[in-house]
Amino acid sequence: MKRKLIILLLVSITTLFYSTNSYATKDVGVSQIISPYGVANPADSIYVKAWVKNYGTQAVDSIPIVYSINTVDFYDTLFIGSQLLSGDSVLFVSRELFVSPIGFFMFCVKTQLLNDINSNN
Repeated sequence: MKRKLIILLLVSITTLFYSTNSYATKDVGVSQIISPYGVANPADSIYVKAWVKNYGTQAVDSIPIVYSINTVDFYDTLFIGSQLLSGDSVLFVSRELFVSPIGFFMFCVKTQLLNDINSNN
């Protein structure tokens, strides 16, 4: 009888620990690339635009952004001015014009937030 009581007590403590163990997480990512998108005319000059979403529970106020053309990285930073709250999105617009290369190219936009719990989104 004592053994069952001890086991029930441990399960109860463990359940309590997990249910009250909440902490803020940092997790931002690009949810959609707006431009360039689809077919771009060679030598077109446009701004890189992408929606950035806060998937985490912790608000953030600046997000390092990297966009790449055929694996060549260009670095930028999105300063929000206030805080990007959990679940909210903001439109990133690059500070410099993107010049479309001639021919096919691979284009990627990603975030590089320090301590991001999911760097794949």
